[in-house]
Amino acid sequence: MMQPCRARPLNISVHTRARAFHFPLEAVRVERSRHLNLSKASRLFAGNGLAILYCEGATALSVGSGLCGLWCPLKGDVRFVENGAHFNVPKRFVYVSDCNRPYDAEIPPAGACIAIVAPQATWSALSGFGSEAQSYAPAVFPALHASDPQMRRSLIALARESFRGEAEKPASSRRTSMLASIAGRLQQPFEPLVQSCPGRTIARQRGVFLRMQRTRLHIELYNSMELDVSMLAHMANYSVWQFIKIFRQVFGETPHAYLARCRVEVATLLLRSRHSMGVADVARAAGFASRSAFSRNMKQISGSSATKLRASANDEGLPEQIALDQVPALLRSAT
Repeated sequence: MMQPCRARPLNISVHTRARAFHFPLEAVRVERSRHLNLSKASRLFAGNGLAILYCEGATALSVGSGLCGLWCPLKGDVRFVENGAHFNVPKRFVYVSDCNRPYDAEIPPAGACIAIVAPQATWSALSGFGSEAQSYAPAVFPALHASDPQMRRSLIALARESFRGEAEKPASSRRTSMLASIAGRLQQPFEPLVQSCPGRTIARQRGVFLRMQRTRLHIELYNSMELDVSMLAHMANYSVWQFIKIFRQVFGETPHAYLARCRVEVATLLLRSRHSMGVADVARAAGFASRSAFSRNMKQISGSSATKLRASANDEGLPEQIALDQVPALLRSAT
C-alpha cells in the first residue's frame, strides 16, 4: 500500500514556567481509498508528536488508545466506530475523541475531513499549563461540539499553514498559537465544571472531570443502548455511590436523570421530524424499555405527551427526516 503524502516535519517548542516542551509537528494528507493506522508507538508520534491530517474521501483511519483526536468534517458525515457501535458526526460539528479508547474513523467517498491528533501531554503543553503539577493534567476532554464558521476557518487555515512546510521560527510560533487558540476555544466552556470537581490540585480536578465527561459523552452518543449506572461507574473507575455523587456535583443532575433527559430529547427530535415511526417505535429507538416508561418520562421532562408533540409539529410543518445515527450531534446542538 502506498504511504500517505507528508509535509516536512516541523519542530515545535512550547515554554512554560515548569519546563520547555519540544515536539515534532507533521502534516499528513491521507489520499483517497487509503487506510492509515495511528498508534502512540508509531514514528508519527515519537517524542509526543502532533499530526495534522487532511483526509480525502473514501479514506479510513484506525486510532489507538493514548491519542486524543480533534475531528472536523468539511464535506459529508464522518462515521466513528467504537467496539462495534457507531455514530455519525456531520460537518457542522467538531468531535474530540476519548484518548482512552481505540476507534475507527471513516470518511465517505464524497467527503473530506481535517483531524489533529496528539497525546494528552502535547495538548497540555499547548494549553500553557504553567506548573509542574499542571503540566501532566488532561487538557482536552472528549466531547461533541457544535462548530461555528470561525472555528472551521481556523482549522482550515492551520491545515494550509502546516502543508506549506515552512520551517522558520515565525512559522513555528504561528502554528503553536493557532493550535493553542483552537484547543482553548473548545475547552473553555468546561472550565467552570472542572472547578466544581473534587481535588486539591488543578491536575486532580481535571483528572476527575475527564472521567466524568467520558461517561457523559457515552450517554449522549449511546443513549439508545441499554445503559445502567453500575456500568457507567465502572467506566469512570468509581463506586456507584461515588459516581452518582460526583456526577451530580459536577453536572447538576444524576446520571439516571441525564440519561432520561437525553432519551426524551432524542424522542422529541424524532417526533418532530418526518419519520413515519409510530410512538412505540420512537420509544424503542430512543432507548426506553417500554411505552409506559417513555410516556412517564416524556410528561415529566418535556411537560407534553408524545401525541400532542407530534400533532403540534404537524401543525407547524415537519422538519426534514433525521437519520438515527445523526441524533447525537443534533442533540448536542439543541443543548
